[in-house]
Amino acid sequence: MKLDFALFANHAVVRPDGLFSMLDGGIVELEATSIPAMCPNLSLMARFSFDADECGKEHKCVVKVTSPSGNVLEPDAAIVLKPTLNTRHPSIRSTFTAHFGYDRFACQEAGTYRFSFHVGESFVGDATLEATLK
Repeated sequence: MKLDFALFANHAVVRPDGLFSMLDGGIVELEATSIPAMCPNLSLMARFSFDADECGKEHKCVVKVTSPSGNVLEPDAAIVLKPTLNTRHPSIRSTFTAHFGYDRFACQEAGTYRFSFHVGESFVGDATLEATLK
């Protein structure tokens, strides 16, 4: 399993076939006039790819968010990934697109927030979001 990409947006939806739509996608920084601050709408889209032997199985993916000072923010977000084998092209890795909603995300301090993806005990990848003062 591999994390192919992770993108932040103001809003996102994903269809059962893995295609997705985003509004204001590609967010890398949340700019606020004061800290603490709250982001009313925040979505995290992630695409995972799988080898054939990983398809047809459930993989619980947990996203742990760490604040700039190293505190783990609760609660963790979790979703079950269940990729299906690409029967038309079995030599091509199968993909699964996941949506994690973080509406009303609270930034208690300025700096880098790390969203780490874990499946079982394995770290799969991460995405970062910078919180800054105007």
